Amino acid sequence: AWGMAAVLSRAFRLSGDKKVERGTGMAAALLPLIDMCNHSYTPNCKVVPQPDRSVKLKAVTEVKEGEELTISYGSQLTNDDLLLDYGFVILDNPKDKIDIAFDPNLLENAREMTGRAPASFREPWRSAVLEAMKVQAGTILPIGGDHVIDPRLRALARVLSAESPADLGKVSIRDLAVLPFGSELFQAVDLDAQRLTLAVAAVMLQTSFPTTLEEDARWLQQGAAGDGASDNMRVAVQFRMAKKKVLLRVVQEMRESIARNNT
Repeated sequence: AWGMAAVLSRAFRLSGDKKVERGTGMAAALLPLIDMCNHSYTPNCKVVPQPDRSVKLKAVTEVKEGEELTISYGSQLTNDDLLLDYGFVILDNPKDKIDIAFDPNLLENAREMTGRAPASFREPWRSAVLEAMKVQAGTILPIGGDHVIDPRLRALARVLSAESPADLGKVSIRDLAVLPFGSELFQAVDLDAQRLTLAVAAVMLQTSFPTTLEEDARWLQQGAAGDGASDNMRVAVQFRMAKKKVLLRVVQEMRESIARNNT
């Protein structure tokens, strides 16, 4: 098991003269020395296969003397991917996500937190939207990454923020999901939908973790001072911190979006 993990965590995927990235599903190869390059989402080098089946590490930007050489292990890797495959995480990973398992109560309670009267997905017209979207309890709705908010979560926030179908107008399910917050089609509900989404992220931040971000940071500092924290424990705490940062980014982006659309 250890040998397999060691190989898989260091293997590169090679395919002719195509761009090489770790984790693409192509034929694997071990590349001594090159595999010492760390990962970056903005790498200064790339691995280039040669016609004679050798490989070359090629600079893609100007590299200054003494600058670290980096490559991309994969352009869309979350911290889950990095931890499982390579044993490290990136605290401010722009691709990191948190999977929300859809729970009607979570969104309904978030609506009430914003000061709105109670509303339910059990109302027939809202249930019909859930069915059309193929969303049910437990459906995964990721937040974070490039899109920040899963389109289905945006649609659900709009549906729950509307008092009746009339508030949404004659729009398609796709429009509900794809059109960004602030769209003219949803002026009647989008401010409340954004507040609801912010509340969902805030609730998860408060209820999903036993510690705060500040407490985790202090723990890591104490570990660095020599309290005997294991490497595995340090990575686990960093992983937890990174997930909190995803939620904080959602909260911040929703606040900024509300401010823009409330002017």
